[in-house]
Amino acid sequence: MEIREILNEESVILDLKSTTKEGIIQELVDKLYDKGSITSKNKFIKALKHREKIGSTSIGYQMAMPHGKTKYVRKASVVIGKSREGVDWPSIDGLPVKIIIMFAMPQSEGNEDIILMSKIAYILGGKDVSERLLNAHTEKEIVGVFCEV
Repeated sequence: MEIREILNEESVILDLKSTTKEGIIQELVDKLYDKGSITSKNKFIKALKHREKIGSTSIGYQMAMPHGKTKYVRKASVVIGKSREGVDWPSIDGLPVKIIIMFAMPQSEGNEDIILMSKIAYILGGKDVSERLLNAHTEKEIVGVFCEV
């Protein structure tokens, strides 16, 4: 699966309204639900919370990659949100999180989710990418960062 197959400008929220981690998660889950990617908001949020208990999904550079793999996901999807103020999210560098890349993966025996997340993590592997995302002003700019590699 290629990133272009599941990420487009409609997958981006440029100005997240919430100022809390829980609120940000809700906004992104609402987007997944509106896109038809998940069948149950509450069940998917439960899967996300379960994953966060294992360890924070913050990857540093003001970014986090929350993800859930559950039978309540219809199709593999990614949504990206940007918070102007940043949100308190336990992070390895102590900085507030401003870019959130949320994955929704269907429960299956394959390892598509790991491959996709690895591709995106590779793209996010440096401060330069974080700065480009933080300075992006349009959905197209944000999607472009992920699709040009």
